[in-house]
Amino acid sequence: MTFKELIDSVRPTSLNDILNVHGLSGIRQGNSIRYKDETANIVVTGDKWYDNKLARGGVGPIDLVSHLRKCSFREAVLWLANKTHFNCLPQKHIQEKLPAEQMPYDQSKQEYALRDDTRWSEARSYLIDKRCLKSKIVDEFYNKGDIYATTKGGVAFIHRNVDGEDVGLSIRSINHQSGFRLSIGKKTTGWFTVGDLKEAKEIIVAESAIDALSLCCLNGLGPESSIVAVSGAFSPLTLLKHAWKNEAKIVAAYDSDDAGLQAREKLREAWREITNGMGEFDEKIPLKKDWNEDLCYKITESKKLKIVQKF
Repeated sequence: MTFKELIDSVRPTSLNDILNVHGLSGIRQGNSIRYKDETANIVVTGDKWYDNKLARGGVGPIDLVSHLRKCSFREAVLWLANKTHFNCLPQKHIQEKLPAEQMPYDQSKQEYALRDDTRWSEARSYLIDKRCLKSKIVDEFYNKGDIYATTKGGVAFIHRNVDGEDVGLSIRSINHQSGFRLSIGKKTTGWFTVGDLKEAKEIIVAESAIDALSLCCLNGLGPESSIVAVSGAFSPLTLLKHAWKNEAKIVAAYDSDDAGLQAREKLREAWREITNGMGEFDEKIPLKKDWNEDLCYKITESKKLKIVQKF
């Protein structure tokens, strides 16, 4: 057999088998499989692989063996041709990764929202420069531990229940062009909150943490008010029951689009059912699509005015 024929004979070797021989097992993530331990973090998609720890990738089994064994192309081919390596293949299998909403909160937090303070300056810049939030408010929530940067380039917003316990979080990418967002933990019993929810006599319900913070930047917050972000346009029954028990007023502050309109009506109906029509209900509607757009527009127009006044 010529060396070229030997190359052709080893090219069909399974990347999974090679990684298994080297002590790595995979977890499926969408169209890819991740193989991870203390020394490697390799993602395989089809016949392509990429080692995140060493920032190196390639295509096919020969490249992979060369990478794993730090050997030449020829040595990798000869290693693959020696089928005895695969005779005692470890009984590794590819696990199906649970969706974030099915993972225990602590596990999903480690997977999707591991804190990384080295990236806080990026996250802070995103919130202040791109989202127009006041630095004082951003720093206050960071110092409380309710906002932080993640290892994956996101900013996490902690969700707390009425008693202030950390029960979930929402994540937004700090890449302003990215639409990535994810909520993990308990969405129905915990929310990102501005103000003292436990004692609030006015509870303003917004869709996202950034909207809640934007509302606070735009209008301030009264001593008996709280802004709650429910991470989506749905009616949080646990929150409404707390509000009714606390004799609080509910204010719907969803987006000014069709989804926001439907959410306001659902919230109004749920509040009516819980209070037998006796609960006080109001609404706030942003001029733009949402409260963050309103805030950024206000900041932009203010800067334009200052420039005109300067000249």
